[in-house]
Amino acid sequence: MSDSQKTSSALPRLVVLQCAAVMIVGTMFYALGDSVAKFLAIRYPVWEIIFIRYATHLFLFLIFLTATKRLKSSVRTTRPKLQLVRSALLIGMNVTFFLALRHLPLAEAMSLFMLAPLMVCLLAVPFLGETIGKHRVLSVAIGIIGALILLRPGGALFQPAAIWALLATLGYAFYLMLTRMLADSDSVATTTLYTAIVGFVISGILAPFNWQAIEPQHVAFACFLGVLAIVAHGLIIIGFTIAPASLAAVFDYVALFWGALFGLLFFAEFPDAIAWCGIATIVASGVYLLWRETHHKLPPTPRSRVPIALTDLGKDAEQDTRQNTEQATKPTLGDR
Repeated sequence: MSDSQKTSSALPRLVVLQCAAVMIVGTMFYALGDSVAKFLAIRYPVWEIIFIRYATHLFLFLIFLTATKRLKSSVRTTRPKLQLVRSALLIGMNVTFFLALRHLPLAEAMSLFMLAPLMVCLLAVPFLGETIGKHRVLSVAIGIIGALILLRPGGALFQPAAIWALLATLGYAFYLMLTRMLADSDSVATTTLYTAIVGFVISGILAPFNWQAIEPQHVAFACFLGVLAIVAHGLIIIGFTIAPASLAAVFDYVALFWGALFGLLFFAEFPDAIAWCGIATIVASGVYLLWRETHHKLPPTPRSRVPIALTDLGKDAEQDTRQNTEQATKPTLGDR
């Protein structure tokens, strides 16, 4: 059953509540991770933070693959060059976004990041051969207006750090498209493993050139950043597994609430009225695009911060469940 078909029928209330709870907690961990990244980026070189983060990510993921006996199968890839490019894009996105967090308020930086699915709409035309109609163009235009309201050309947010945030968003949009391309050939575990390996190697090469002595508790913060990313991804995978993507993706915008809350609690930041207008406009453009995607038969567009691989994992899990159920009903040797 497709997402659109599942959306059109009424979902059990428990499924909706479970999806909401998982996605809200997952976005909280995402925003908390951005808060930790901002705290560390103000004090230490970005490559140093990223190295510790990817080292933690790789170490924990290798433990997971070894425990589940999937390490050998996950190493094999049919498109190694594309895996390398995609992983390099992701680490570039991390670097530019961390640089933006040094100077931009947390909520505003996260809001600009929400422009990624709108950028994918435009980039999918030349790179994926997709076509976009007037409604997609309208949603992109609304998102751009929201970004301009948020940045206020000539205002305090209109600074080089905003360019870092927009570059991070553009890099993430390309990353989403490459993730979609890889989803047809490589497993999620393979793609995640290569992401961790490439990030660890690149940051390990560059970090020593500008290494700064780091306090022990801050090493723990950087490791915690890697743990937060893994937990957030896991929760969002669950959210996209138990409910249609069209429902789960709506809750991704709750991250902006967490960003505003953590910005206030940890950095004494809070968006003003104009900034909230810009944030609301960006959210409206994304929700409008999401509504069009789920109520009309259009080519799917990646949604917000959730990589396509995670959405596909949810679909794969549903397919595996159906296949297992079908297999269980067939007579097999030994009646397994």
